[in-house]
Amino acid sequence: MNFLQPIWLYAITGIIIPIAIHFWNIKEGKAFPVGSIALLEKSTKQYTRTIRITEWLLLLLRCLLIIALAMLLAKPVKQQNFTNSKGWILLDDQNTKAVYDKFKTVIDSLLKAGYALHRFDEGFKETNIKDALASTDTAINQKPYWQLIKKADNKLPPSFPVYVFTTGFLKNFTGERPQVNAAVKWFVYTADTSIKQITKAWLTNEHTIRTMLANSTPQGNSFSYEDIPANPQSSGAYSITSNNNRLFVAYNDQQPVVVDTSLLHITVYAGKNRQDATYIKAALDAIATFTKQNIQVTISNTIAALPEKTRWLFWLDDDAISKEITAENIFRYEAGKEAAATSFMQANDITEQPVTINKRIIADSVHSTSPVLWKDGFGNALLSKENNNGVIVYHFYSRFNPQWNDLVWKESFPLVLLHLLFETEMNNINNAYTDVRSIDPQQIQPEFVRNNKKITASATEDLATVFWIIIFLMFCAERIISLSTKTTIAA
Repeated sequence: MNFLQPIWLYAITGIIIPIAIHFWNIKEGKAFPVGSIALLEKSTKQYTRTIRITEWLLLLLRCLLIIALAMLLAKPVKQQNFTNSKGWILLDDQNTKAVYDKFKTVIDSLLKAGYALHRFDEGFKETNIKDALASTDTAINQKPYWQLIKKADNKLPPSFPVYVFTTGFLKNFTGERPQVNAAVKWFVYTADTSIKQITKAWLTNEHTIRTMLANSTPQGNSFSYEDIPANPQSSGAYSITSNNNRLFVAYNDQQPVVVDTSLLHITVYAGKNRQDATYIKAALDAIATFTKQNIQVTISNTIAALPEKTRWLFWLDDDAISKEITAENIFRYEAGKEAAATSFMQANDITEQPVTINKRIIADSVHSTSPVLWKDGFGNALLSKENNNGVIVYHFYSRFNPQWNDLVWKESFPLVLLHLLFETEMNNINNAYTDVRSIDPQQIQPEFVRNNKKITASATEDLATVFWIIIFLMFCAERIISLSTKTTIAA
């Protein structure tokens, strides 16, 4: 056991206080007349004082209590040595049995050779095969593998042998491939399996249900669409049910998903830019045709013709938006000085071909704190996103016009708008299916960097909780003994 702040151990000298209190427990002596001398003359009275320690158990408890408090203030830790073995075996906490069965011969031979088995988590606790296989820990919040191996490397001396056995799912290998001083050898296992799941379903404008299916395999992910009748019944691999006026669809007895039956209403206010509105309308019509989403697009040339409420509002004008108009999402042209520009547009890697920019807006006030979605080649914001009291506002520092840029002529223009309209849904889709893509074994191995610097092959375990429990128990015992002693004396 070590202490992180040993200066507090000087507080142990405080035991002088209870010792002094107990030591100066002085009792007055009694005068005793002796024999018949008391009848002859009065004897000289002699008094005695006793200076002695009493109640040894109470004194001991009070001294130990002060010692324990001093040690708690000094922050006690337990030193754990990680290099008592020939090397480490790190076994995945996910799919442990499948990984062990795949590499059973290698793991067993390493154990016989003197390697120690450790859990592949942030604690790297030493374990055994029986406990590892019996563990029910699903490791939902497990850190990425590369982050864990870097943390383990910081605890180990240079060139320390480490064998890692994990699954090879690509989702577990995120971040930058680490550089390590330990001699790491990584073995991965990924079952040759594929999973097909519904990620989204919606009612089409043709009164059918369109399902988006994600098909994940070790080689990659793909998406497909299927249209099925909207009647509550079983249709092939699909099962359609209705509950509380909501439709649900399930695929191959999987968890059902809710069918989106809402109408996506989009309003375009053209203002002085009626040509821009036609480009927007054409792209939105293409999106509706491709997705078969129930989309209604309205173009208004006057403010009076605008609906009071809409899901999306494309405000293609420099004028301020009336407060009477409410929308969940607003895409607006920003006012400002027009400036010539010779650059290209970067739209979050959505556009496959470069988008040429001829002009841009130097805004009167730039929303610098808003996330930038699109920007030009110089890093200037072209589209930023702001959450304004629950309303999502997109600030566009350009125009949907060929004189400003050639975005509206690109085949990817409908796709760019699609990502804007369904950004939240797409993020949910990415988390709605099981990703079983596997990583290439050549990409797994961390980069070995020889470094002869001294590394402490140990870690510390905080013992504060243990000391708090000990202090509490000793305090209770001291109070009980003290009160019982006072009761005895009073009696």
